[in-house]
Amino acid sequence: MIDIGKTRQLMWDDTLVDKNENVEIRLHNPQRQNIAFVADAPWERVYFCYLSLVKVGEKFRLYYRSQGMTTDHDQNLEENYKGEQKAELHKGVICVVESDDGINFYRPKVGQYEMLGSYDNNIVFMSDEYIDSFSVYYDENPDCPADERFKALFFPYIEGQPLSLHYYKSRDGYSFEFVRVLDIYGAFDTLNTLTYDTEKKKYRLYLRSFHMEDGSDFDVNNEVLRAQAFRDIRTCESEDMIHWTKPQRLTYDDGEDNLQLYTNGIKKYHRGDVFIGLPTRYNDRRDDIHNCKYLPNPGGVREEVMARNIRFGTAVTDCVFMHSADGYFFRRSQEGFITPGPENGKNWFYGDCYVAWGVAETASVYDGEPNELSFYAGVGKGGIGKMMLTRYTLRLDGFYSWNAKKSGGTVLTKPFKFDGNKLSVNFKTSAFGSLRIKIYDENCVPIEGYDSRNLFGDSVDRPVDFEKDLSALSGKTVRLEISLSDCDLYSFIFQ
Repeated sequence: MIDIGKTRQLMWDDTLVDKNENVEIRLHNPQRQNIAFVADAPWERVYFCYLSLVKVGEKFRLYYRSQGMTTDHDQNLEENYKGEQKAELHKGVICVVESDDGINFYRPKVGQYEMLGSYDNNIVFMSDEYIDSFSVYYDENPDCPADERFKALFFPYIEGQPLSLHYYKSRDGYSFEFVRVLDIYGAFDTLNTLTYDTEKKKYRLYLRSFHMEDGSDFDVNNEVLRAQAFRDIRTCESEDMIHWTKPQRLTYDDGEDNLQLYTNGIKKYHRGDVFIGLPTRYNDRRDDIHNCKYLPNPGGVREEVMARNIRFGTAVTDCVFMHSADGYFFRRSQEGFITPGPENGKNWFYGDCYVAWGVAETASVYDGEPNELSFYAGVGKGGIGKMMLTRYTLRLDGFYSWNAKKSGGTVLTKPFKFDGNKLSVNFKTSAFGSLRIKIYDENCVPIEGYDSRNLFGDSVDRPVDFEKDLSALSGKTVRLEISLSDCDLYSFIFQ
């Protein structure tokens, strides 16, 4: 028996469906909005990636990996910086920008590290070792010590040494202190993510690893064979951030083990009891190399990188959406969720669509309209023009919907129990569309007085009225018959 209590039911799959007639589960894509930040400081001009979104009070913080110069991209700064300053700009840095509304971001004056003779910058972490990634998490564990409220996972690539993941802590999210190297085996050259599972009272870490085509594990320290291996996402658990279970590969509804995913972006969705992920999907299209001559190629950079390694010019990436009830088994979209977009001279490269880890709920820019979900991704090709932060938006709960055409469709749910005395829906119809909900008993017999009649409109929180009081059915086993016509249903909740 399913007991949904007062948990929001998201129309992202068929978990609650018993019978379905002409209703499809439809993926919805975020819409590109504004440039939320331009990364044009001298220390930001090559990299702007591996973004971690954290909400602290009423403010949003976005942490990211950046760098001013690399051996391949010195030409733009060569005339302005020499000697020690040039050496400083070759260092990878972790920066932070902040926002009061999640729509536009600015650099705070952090004052932790000197750069180009000044502490007036937004750098929160710098290392003599190569910084591959540095994810930041605001710990929701109520028993977390105050000086560990911010946790960071740092992957330093140190040539000749086994790959390792380093745990840092911070009281304020600006000054980070090394704690320990985590006893976990993995590849780590991605944005590894951490979350606290309030149900299990355990930390859960998602990391990058590899496996061979036959499914066997791969030695992540073997650089020679890595080109033959497949990227995968794994997870492990800990009660104390010290002792960790062995990382296990995630499994998927489509049964496909060799779809290459990384930068997992997994976190609990704040409006439902479900994990969501925004991983990057990697595809080396060298078999279609004839098409590459038509893709953006600013300054001949595509041929330049292909000369070093052909996949740097033939591989492309996008973002898919996936979700899970338990954090291990995920349902994932087959179609792209966020794609590189219209060709603009800087996109359709390996490294596009590295979407920030974390989703913000932000106000609409249109007066009177409800809040929406905001997603963020860095755009631009390192060393060519400016690196920028693009914001995308999506309706609340709007990753998927149950959709029916004007001709209509109906879903009969499985039997379930709920707790509450009112029902509301997140739905959208056309001027001719409708949504209608009838409540049945567990044997599919209509219960008198519980027919909503036709609803129409576009609301994220529309009350559903019945002739009789819903509290009379609270705790009892019921079904819903949901009829849709030219309508999308995104979620419903009993309260």
